[in-house]
Amino acid sequence: MSDEAEEATPKQTPVWVQVADAGFGAAVEAHGFRRVGKAMWRRDGGGLTWRIALVRAPDTPDAFLIRQGCAAIGLDDLVKTVSDRLPSERMTGTSFRVHSNIEIVSWAGRAIEKAM
Repeated sequence: MSDEAEEATPKQTPVWVQVADAGFGAAVEAHGFRRVGKAMWRRDGGGLTWRIALVRAPDTPDAFLIRQGCAAIGLDDLVKTVSDRLPSERMTGTSFRVHSNIEIVSWAGRAIEKAM
């Protein structure tokens, strides 16, 4: 085996994490959100939990989505008392349940990498 084959290829940081670190995260945090992941932020208040996330686009590995979600605290528990069907859904690209799941914008990763 050659030395080149034995060298591990460094894992490239996903473009959405690069964007989060390049200033997007700081802008979100300036509006009262706290970072809860490499590319996810949360803000609580008034009985609501807001989330903003940069996530991988489903069918395009070099693209990402900016997602916003909002959950009314306790709403799912209230609905469970009368129905098996929850009003919440998984926020796209995450494991969090939200009552509002909005795609803000979709970006092509290669265009972002060139700009950075």
